[in-house]
Amino acid sequence: MKHFEQRPIIRFFKLFCPKSLQEAILGDLEEQYEMNRSSRSRLLASFLLSYNVLRFLRYGILKRNQSSRIHYSFPIRSFMKVFFRSTKRNISFYSINVIGVVISLTVALFILTYVKNETTYDHFHKNADNIYRIVGKRIYGAWFPHISLKHSTPIKNQDFSWATKVSRLSRVPDRYVTVGENRFSESKALVLESGDPFFDLFDFRLKSGVTSDEATKVNNTVILTQESASRFFGQENPIGKPIYFDSVQVVVSGVMESLPTNTHFDFNMLLVNNEYFSTKASAFIYFEKNATPKEKILNDIMAYAQNVEGRKTLVEADLQNIKDIHLGSNLTFEMKPGGNEEQLSIFILIAVIVLIISSANFANISAAIFAKRRKEIAVRKVLGSRKSSLSFQFLFESILLASFTIPVVFILSFYLLPYFNDFTGINFSPRHLLAPEMVMLTFGVAFLVGFLGGIYPSVVMPQINVLALFKNHTRPGKLHIRKLLVTFQFALLVGLGTASFFVNQQMHHISNLKTGFKKEGLLKIKRAWDIEGAEKIRAFKNDLASQAFILSVSEGQVPGDEDYPMKYKAEGVDDLFEDALSIPTDPNYLKTLQIKKMYGPYFNEEQHPNLSLLVNDSFVRKMNWDDPIGKKINANPTSENPKWIPVRGVFEDFNFFSLHQEVSPIFLFIRNEREYMNRNVLVRINLEKSKEAFEWIEKVWNDYMPDTPLDYAFVEDDIQSAYVNDQKTANISTVLSVIAMLIAILGLIGMTSYMTTLKVKEIGVRKVLGASSWHLLIHFNKEYVLLILISTVGASSLSVYFLKNWIQDYAYQIDMNLIYFALAGVFLFLITFSTVSVEALKVIRRNPINALRQE
Repeated sequence: MKHFEQRPIIRFFKLFCPKSLQEAILGDLEEQYEMNRSSRSRLLASFLLSYNVLRFLRYGILKRNQSSRIHYSFPIRSFMKVFFRSTKRNISFYSINVIGVVISLTVALFILTYVKNETTYDHFHKNADNIYRIVGKRIYGAWFPHISLKHSTPIKNQDFSWATKVSRLSRVPDRYVTVGENRFSESKALVLESGDPFFDLFDFRLKSGVTSDEATKVNNTVILTQESASRFFGQENPIGKPIYFDSVQVVVSGVMESLPTNTHFDFNMLLVNNEYFSTKASAFIYFEKNATPKEKILNDIMAYAQNVEGRKTLVEADLQNIKDIHLGSNLTFEMKPGGNEEQLSIFILIAVIVLIISSANFANISAAIFAKRRKEIAVRKVLGSRKSSLSFQFLFESILLASFTIPVVFILSFYLLPYFNDFTGINFSPRHLLAPEMVMLTFGVAFLVGFLGGIYPSVVMPQINVLALFKNHTRPGKLHIRKLLVTFQFALLVGLGTASFFVNQQMHHISNLKTGFKKEGLLKIKRAWDIEGAEKIRAFKNDLASQAFILSVSEGQVPGDEDYPMKYKAEGVDDLFEDALSIPTDPNYLKTLQIKKMYGPYFNEEQHPNLSLLVNDSFVRKMNWDDPIGKKINANPTSENPKWIPVRGVFEDFNFFSLHQEVSPIFLFIRNEREYMNRNVLVRINLEKSKEAFEWIEKVWNDYMPDTPLDYAFVEDDIQSAYVNDQKTANISTVLSVIAMLIAILGLIGMTSYMTTLKVKEIGVRKVLGASSWHLLIHFNKEYVLLILISTVGASSLSVYFLKNWIQDYAYQIDMNLIYFALAGVFLFLITFSTVSVEALKVIRRNPINALRQE
């Protein structure tokens, strides 16, 4: 009978059946069950037993049971009163619990908000599932987010049956916008052809001016974003007013609302102009997958591409859904830097680690709190409280405490939001934090933390014998669950800490790695192409360099610039390549960037031909040339009039792109006299006199270009932008590692408080028998040594595995010395020893007579 009553369905039956009927009905149910067991299978007998119990669940039975169960109902009001009294008595413990939960929930809220934003890019377009971008692979193997006009024109002209809606967007390099007498630099303009279905395809809202149906119909018009309208016109109404985009006059036809934070588009204005359209454009098409297979579209595109001008410049094409662009694209020259799924996984993992540590702390400290309420629990049991009532009370108090932190979490989040925006570079607002799913997740996580924190005391404490509760005999040796939690916490801390350390070491390695040129003190003046004519260019450079604090002046592209590779052929090699960076410049380029010369007649001659070609060492190795001097390169291989230029010198490699990539071939086309200025004027300044240098540069610029605002930037800052995601990962892992450590220390305080509560008598006996304070401290800490050793070994193995996968993305990697994992374990022990010792000393210094008197 006893075994039968332990079945879950019988326990459920006892919950609703009146006690006066239970004995008789249970006897009948058991007899019927045994008969079914003898004639049928055990599984079928169990099913029939459950069926019979559920048949008994009727309204009349529940009504008869109501009066008899009033005594055992859960008195919420009484629970609340007990909870607040307990909080008042144990305010320090409850404060520790609240602080830990508030910190972990705030971290979780911020990370969930960021992850939601990253994973919902361009989901707001109503036809997002059917909008695709055509991406192309060029000859040399790189994928680009755009294709040339000659490949997209038949699609735009709807020469294919599936091309019903096609929008082509062309990005424009840095330009000037003139509004009245004011001139502004503009680097985020998109050009559309007249009649483009941009607003039919994408759900960007127009705030004023033309409707979305009419927005792109008229040539030489422009649609501004809300921010650019305010920048150009202030409080004036811009609709119908002319502006100049470089030398082209356009009329403002509309103003858009601000772009959402979760879109891969990044522009300040949409220029409708057929003449300004580039030779390359991003092509977006609308099609339904069920109506037209993706393979047919790609076959049509490639069939046409292979016949364009008899050359195969587009070697492969693909269709990329607009919702997959941000996280699923790592193409060259995207409008906005793409996201990183690995980074999101790291952020989510760290948030989970922080929550796990917080939950473990919550459980440990809750156990400490309830351990101090042993006599209260014993009295309640003596007075007739049922185990279920006590369990419910403990769970109720734990969940209630976690729930009380939610308002504090949102208040703290609102206060920290500006700092979070600066950190992420995204303009989040309070509405992002108060989104329904964010609020529900926060409540859900708070409930889960409270539930997990209260489940252990709610299960264990009611089971302890009343006499043991009165005597403080709570079986201190059986603490395997808490030890498991502490070991798990330690492992998470070691893993998180070492991962954060090596991520920061890798970023430090990149920051201090020799890039082949000196980036400090190198300034580039942007949009310098308006300085025309050899004499004016020469005079401008000479005037800039006339002061001692200007160390050198040149022109050309520099690392951090967006540039496209050139096609070329090399002497003695049949293949056509398209992987070299072409930099037209002057003879001072190597000196200004401080790039080391290697060999070649160019470096030894005082007089040079008007055009000289210098190549980097990587190109020479790629061609397997023993002696590249005099070897020729065809810089115009697809033309009927090839342009063969001899190599006159070789310089050392320098990283033009990020250190995620290896060095590519670089060609310097050096002219003694240039008729047209490159887009950048490069100036190396003496950093000790930077103020004088800036003032002088501005004066010279205004002398030559009085109507054009000076726009300059440090090359070092542009280079760092290539590592935004990496630096963000390093920063957040460091911050959250510190937070996790602080929460873990709070947990150790709770754990130690609980253990000292259990060992008060033992400490008193040991002190009476002559144990010193140092001996007692060692006794308290020795059990943590094994836990830290186990956690360090386990966490180090996992950290090495994940870090090796992460570091593969870098061409230049650090060595992971295993000694740092051992040092992490030592550091963790020192933190643990200090925390445990401080808390233990509070009990050790008490008079042992007081502890022994409790008996």
